[in-house]
Amino acid sequence: LRDMPPLYEATTPSLPALREYTTGSRLSLAGRRSEAVTHLQKAVAIDTGFAAAWKALGTVYGSMAEDGRATAAGEHAIANQRRLSFRERGFLVGTHAHGRGDYDTAIEAYTRVLERYPDDVPALNNLALAYRQRRQYATAESLFTRATQIDSTIANLYFGIHGSQLLAGHFAESRRTLDLIGRKFPGNPVLMTMEMQDAAAQQNWDLAERHAEARITALQHDTLSLIDPVEASAAMAMTQGRLVESL
Repeated sequence: LRDMPPLYEATTPSLPALREYTTGSRLSLAGRRSEAVTHLQKAVAIDTGFAAAWKALGTVYGSMAEDGRATAAGEHAIANQRRLSFRERGFLVGTHAHGRGDYDTAIEAYTRVLERYPDDVPALNNLALAYRQRRQYATAESLFTRATQIDSTIANLYFGIHGSQLLAGHFAESRRTLDLIGRKFPGNPVLMTMEMQDAAAQQNWDLAERHAEARITALQHDTLSLIDPVEASAAMAMTQGRLVESL
């Protein structure tokens, strides 16, 4: 046990299920979504009432545009919410509300969690995402930054900072953040996607398309991860009036 990485805190009677959940959650944070799905599916196969694992699986499916599977996983999580701790229930309510576009309820849920656990990095991350959806970009950026001060090893937090700066039109700051991510997390699979988004936000279409093409080439036959760059390429083509070519 001492030689193993620390396990996440989640309610399940099964140690193997907890191990799979922990591995899947870490892979999700690293942007390795197809691998995360494999481990999270193993977790819920071992413990079919593992609400936290169902919730995490739904989140990953949602990020891959698998809306049907995301909804089904969320329903499993809701059905087993009585097995959850105060913190886990707060996350379940917040995630479910966020998925419905009810950002006020999501903010309230994560704020309650933070009142009891002020250094909870996932709660800070999710609260920042809810504020960003409400276009309160400065608040979102400050929450992401606060989370990095607690744990500077999570690349997604820095991507959150970058996204907030980009949406606010602070391009010089977003560039500095991307450079920081490149130094701290070289080879992160999401970085090229962020580079593409940064270029597109500034309407540097040639550069954005080069990043998208490089990402597609790098992913080869990983169809799940190809969703982001292919979708972005189509969106850029449509924005420039090249709908037929994008299709």
